[in-house]
Amino acid sequence: MKKISNYFFIGIFTILFISCNQDDLTKITDIVIDASKNNILVDEQIQLTIIADNGTNVTNETTFYVDGEEISGNVYSFSTNGIKVIKGIYKGIKSNEIQIEVNIPTGYSQKVLVEDYTGVWCGYCPRVAYSIQQIEANDEFGDKMVPVAIHLYDNNDPFTCADGIALKDAFNISGLPQGRINKTGIWTAPQPDHLDDVYNLIGGDASLGIAINSSLNSGNVEATIRVGFAQDYTNLGIVVYLLEDGLIHDQTNYTELFGGEYTLIDFEQNDVLRKAYTNILGDTIPDDQSVTDNVYEFTINAPLPDNIENSNNLKLVAFVVNKTTNEALNVQEVHLGDNQPFD
Repeated sequence: MKKISNYFFIGIFTILFISCNQDDLTKITDIVIDASKNNILVDEQIQLTIIADNGTNVTNETTFYVDGEEISGNVYSFSTNGIKVIKGIYKGIKSNEIQIEVNIPTGYSQKVLVEDYTGVWCGYCPRVAYSIQQIEANDEFGDKMVPVAIHLYDNNDPFTCADGIALKDAFNISGLPQGRINKTGIWTAPQPDHLDDVYNLIGGDASLGIAINSSLNSGNVEATIRVGFAQDYTNLGIVVYLLEDGLIHDQTNYTELFGGEYTLIDFEQNDVLRKAYTNILGDTIPDDQSVTDNVYEFTINAPLPDNIENSNNLKLVAFVVNKTTNEALNVQEVHLGDNQPFD
């Protein structure tokens, strides 16, 4: 009997010993954070990982912090440059801290702003609309032109807006059509014969770039616009337009374009200026912000205007101007609700 009791206790002790060892093997006392990259560009994503001291990947159960602020998930991009400190916390256990160096891109893509002063009543205005379509269809340059259609003369055109009239007065627009390149350059007429006026300004590196994060919440336009600088500037301004696509209206046509009909029935008007969310000549960018390797941030939180027909067809256009000459230096656009990083 005594021998059986000894075996019994030995068995119990063995079970407990094995259980304790298994508990020790699965118990987590420390976690280590790692990042897919330690040196990245603004807007470039990194992936964060947490491995526990027992070899378990606990990334999905970890909360991550960047410079002390909680973030969502484990994939992240930075909107500003500098040294960023990241850590994770898993069930109260803090990881080590790692540093990520975020840099400004050394060059940006040069894009071109084309403003089409137009009207549904204007018989020669389809020339500019047609020319814009030709450039948009170009595989090499199409995505580097940003068009804006500014409709004029309220008594004849339902797509006019007060900001468009103000632009006409500010830039002395008389007689239509008028195509303006980067605000101040005149697109030579007839525009279909002079596409090179636009092509010659597209491409190459620019010394400033623009990124846009945007959303539409309960009828409010919310956007963060960032301007990155690869050189120092002074006396700059930022302009933000709201555009609408897919507006249908008959268009008078004195040209042979679009089939040559005198009236283009239910013609689709795109890139129509609905509102400027800034001064039409630009809200000032402070000189101490427009310096090499800095990112200037500009925010908008404003309601949609009453003239919007379809909020699914809206775009934001942001561009930076030289406030001395009014010339646009670079431009960016995004479908409202989407994000456009630096490029």
